[in-house]
Amino acid sequence: AGVAIAIAATALIAWRLNSPLARLARAAEELGQGKDPPPVPESGPTEVSAVAKAFNQMKERLKANERERTTFLAGISHDLRTPLARLRLDVEMLGGKVDGDTQKGMVADLEDMNAIIDQFIDFARSEATEPYSPVDLAQLARECAERAARAGTAIRCDLDEVPPLMLRPLAISRLVANLVQNAVKHGGGEVQVSVRRAQGEVRLAVSDRGPGIAAAEVERLKEPFTRRDGARSGQSGAGLGLAIVSRIAKAHGARFDLLSREGGGLVAQVVFPLAS
Repeated sequence: AGVAIAIAATALIAWRLNSPLARLARAAEELGQGKDPPPVPESGPTEVSAVAKAFNQMKERLKANERERTTFLAGISHDLRTPLARLRLDVEMLGGKVDGDTQKGMVADLEDMNAIIDQFIDFARSEATEPYSPVDLAQLARECAERAARAGTAIRCDLDEVPPLMLRPLAISRLVANLVQNAVKHGGGEVQVSVRRAQGEVRLAVSDRGPGIAAAEVERLKEPFTRRDGARSGQSGAGLGLAIVSRIAKAHGARFDLLSREGGGLVAQVVFPLAS
């Protein structure tokens, strides 16, 4: 009887330790995926309770920092719109006062500035405010490709029928648009958009025939404000396109890979897990 009581007591102590630690581990995993888990109960043994309290405080500080960054970027980007619009109007009214090529170059520079502002606003936007809904990823990819084609992009689709996924549609549209823009900017030639179903997952890929990316550069280029070495001169942009893709993928529990394409080029692939 004494042994049974000791075993039961040990099991109870282990449960009191493991249960809050398991909750903490789940919350930490969700936070690492870009989600916003609810506060962890600050109960259990003293040491576990202290860790849970510290985790909740850290999560709130991260949220506050994210809000401040979002407000800062969105505010600056918004304030720049008006003077840029005035400059664009002034440049277009110059008429024969300046050389035609010079005027076109000035307009192109202003368009580049507006594109950079768009990236800042896109990066500042929080995906967490958009609800999840069932999405046909192949159809969404086709619609994004059609918009790119209307804007003059040479683009081809290769799409399988896939089951609906619980996604944030506007966020995923931004993800695809950024991948296509990156392929157009650095790849040249035709862009291919594909959606494939594999074992337990759905793969969205945007492929180009550009110079590709060295393996050592892959993780660096997923960070904000970084660009390929070859793009540092003669190319515009804030270096946020792939960072936006990486963040949106992470928020959906998806994996973002940059792979070498057979025959030359780059495959930017986002892998979504299928619900079991």
